Amino acid sequence: MFKEVAKDIETPCYIRRKFARKGYNIPESSFLEMLRNKFYIGKIRVPAYKGEPEYYVNGEHEAIIDEETFYKVQEILDGKRKKTPKLSKAINLDLYLRKFLICPVCGCALTGRQVRAMAANTPTTFVVTIKNI
Repeated sequence: MFKEVAKDIETPCYIRRKFARKGYNIPESSFLEMLRNKFYIGKIRVPAYKGEPEYYVNGEHEAIIDEETFYKVQEILDGKRKKTPKLSKAINLDLYLRKFLICPVCGCALTGRQVRAMAANTPTTFVVTIKNI
């Protein structure tokens, strides 16, 4: 899950929903807490006690993910990373240039869509439509 979020292609909430469809039903708040938990990089939190502040120590357990991935996820959650377009749905490999082509006349994004034929043996065709005209 950390590696999926670290790619910064899809939003963490979308990734959580994707895992929920696979049977890993984790509430959104628990999922975000898990992404923030330093236990996964081998650290243990020592709570504040008698005026001393809270701090982290190295645990005896092995880290589940590397620190670089963990801190990349933290930057994404904090919104400090450069914004990249998030995917709202899976990429159709036949339409991989969707949202990247721009109309030279009006400047709107060009998008494709799949058209299903009425006859079963007719091949599927793809057409280009222009949004926002």
